[in-house]
Amino acid sequence: FIEPHTHPDLCAQMYSWIDISGFSHQTSVEVMDALRKSVSQVPKGEWIFAFGYDPVIFRELTGLTREELDRISPENPIAVMTQSMHTLFVNSLALSEAGIDESSEPARFGGEYVRDETGRLTGKIEESPAMRPFLRFFDDSLETRSYNLSRQYDRYKSVGITTIGSAGLFFRDIETVALYQNETKADRLRIRNAVYLRHMDIDKHNLPAFSSNNVFGVSGVKLWYDGSPYTGTMLLDQPYLNNELTS
Repeated sequence: FIEPHTHPDLCAQMYSWIDISGFSHQTSVEVMDALRKSVSQVPKGEWIFAFGYDPVIFRELTGLTREELDRISPENPIAVMTQSMHTLFVNSLALSEAGIDESSEPARFGGEYVRDETGRLTGKIEESPAMRPFLRFFDDSLETRSYNLSRQYDRYKSVGITTIGSAGLFFRDIETVALYQNETKADRLRIRNAVYLRHMDIDKHNLPAFSSNNVFGVSGVKLWYDGSPYTGTMLLDQPYLNNELTS
């Protein structure tokens, strides 16, 4: 099979986080129980990352609030990523650790620190430009990335996927391209990978001469102008849905 739009770098990292997805849990109660149980097992002060929160599958799940996450994780900064990867929910400790206060704005256009009607941060973080201050706290060493990437390629192979299109890189972009290339040369990643770099990454780097072959190559540039229907950032003529999730 061919998967033309996927994110091996994101999947490799986030599948190493606490799993609260609809693929592993049958009800919203199971999701929240799994989150609370995992938090209780983490030493005080350590960052907690969870992935797969999915109000699309579990309609009774609502957007997590800063106050709710403060109650769930009173002694640890916590960041909960939705399955769509377009929204992150964080608690007060995470905001503080990331250096985000009530006057902060994302350093780059295209993200938002969501606020309530009084202007107070709700803990909802929309789109990658606003998420970056929080995502720098997980283990991003080369050894860990190589291990996680190998596991992600195994997931592709386990369901018969032999070719992927990497639609933009989000963690250490140029280093990740080099990692893909080196792992492919070493014959550890036996899947064809066509990489499309984001336009801002092309602009800010002098790209090294990455060689291309029938297994790996930088194939083009990813361009986009809006976000996702699942977090309310996609530009549409008519609303996809009118509810808390998409507003």
